[in-house]
Amino acid sequence: MVYGYMRISTGDRTVDVQRDALVSAGIPEENIYSDTITGSTRISRRPEFEKLRERLRQGDILVVWKMDRLGRSILDLITTVFDLLDRDVTVRSITDAVDSSTPQGRALFGILDTIADLERENVRERVRAGMRAARQRGTHCGRPRMANREMAEAIREHLRRDASVRDIARQLNISVSLIYKVLREFPDQDAEPAPPMPEETEDGPELMIP
Repeated sequence: MVYGYMRISTGDRTVDVQRDALVSAGIPEENIYSDTITGSTRISRRPEFEKLRERLRQGDILVVWKMDRLGRSILDLITTVFDLLDRDVTVRSITDAVDSSTPQGRALFGILDTIADLERENVRERVRAGMRAARQRGTHCGRPRMANREMAEAIREHLRRDASVRDIARQLNISVSLIYKVLREFPDQDAEPAPPMPEETEDGPELMIP
């Protein structure tokens, strides 16, 4: 079975372009799923994509207008694509002429996966470097009090991989409340404001990427 997916941002003018391209590719209208949401929102927070993911089966094909419909960052894109490939779902992009069932497509995703690994390490190193610099200035670093953009990038990188807030707090050695503070003070460009900190629960607060 062939399915299509559209991601539409507020004020997006590509709605008709995306839908026409998918229909022209032979995808029935009833098999096209669409989320109106910012590209920075992690895939697990997209209701229509989650419905589509539950429907996809081995051997199915998922078609998008452009690869960035599945994720605006390389980390988010690769996480999503490899989850689908692990389930034997073929991923195709019309505009990018990418098809995961071809040797060229598999090679491209392999390269992107390597780049994503490098970016993960770069984010971790920037956080470590910032903490080393803070220690040299005499700033307390056990549980950082100074919010910085590198820390915000590290937090979002973990969130895109569906890490829980408590897991992120443990890995970065910071408090849950600081995570919310950092995301509010250093929002993604074109992103919605960070939500207020929710009530604590047994499993910890749930968080959407702002």
